[in-house]
Amino acid sequence: EMKLKIMSYNVYACNGRDGKTSPERISRVIAMHNSDIIALQEIDVSNHMHQAKTAADLLPANFYYGSNSMLKTGSHGNVILSRFAMKLIKRGSRPCLVNTVYTGKNGVLRVEIKAHGRKIQVFNTQLSPFAPEGMMQAKYLTGRKWPGAPGASDPLIMCGDFNAHSNSGIYDFLKEHLTGIHFQASGKRRQEANMDGFSPGLVDHIFVGKGVKAGNIKKTLTALEKTASDHLPLIAGLMVKKLIKSLAVSPIPGAQQQLP
Repeated sequence: EMKLKIMSYNVYACNGRDGKTSPERISRVIAMHNSDIIALQEIDVSNHMHQAKTAADLLPANFYYGSNSMLKTGSHGNVILSRFAMKLIKRGSRPCLVNTVYTGKNGVLRVEIKAHGRKIQVFNTQLSPFAPEGMMQAKYLTGRKWPGAPGASDPLIMCGDFNAHSNSGIYDFLKEHLTGIHFQASGKRRQEANMDGFSPGLVDHIFVGKGVKAGNIKKTLTALEKTASDHLPLIAGLMVKKLIKSLAVSPIPGAQQQLP
């Protein structure tokens, strides 16, 4: 089995709880944990601040960015970073209910990562906090529009801010297709993943498909992590069945970068 470390982190446009906007500080949080795959939600890209590229350059890492919504001076979306070679499979928005305040703010990004000869499908997403809309989006993610999501031949990891607690209908629905690591891994996290005052509770999750299982979940409680965003990063060790054939890691620097 091949061991990988993955991080899922809602960075809140790199806006800290101290009122400062700092992609450099978010990059320090990421670098602390030396993860192989990093999925960030709520990251901004504009002419004066490309937060995804800043993080990728500082780590350094390969990355793909997917826009979810347009801002006055740029866009707002998700990014996947990795030390391994990867290619974009699909990125886009999900269906939204009419006349909700969350319309157009959620999206999904899917890449294929090649790690030590093993292809891994990685999804990074954020669901609507409006439960009926979030359930509709969860069903979309596991349907034909994203072929192979629940039954892909390659190992699959789906992570992000699902805006749904582990006792919710959305979480139960996703568990019918994938395995949630919170109750599979050793050293279960005791802290709250979401720290803002509006939707407290464990809403950041990592789900895995066949061929992947959780080893452990790492607690994240440092002062830097508590300040950098309104969420704490979710970090897990995963074990993936590996192939005999080996694939070289893409060279860094000169990392592959996908700009909007």
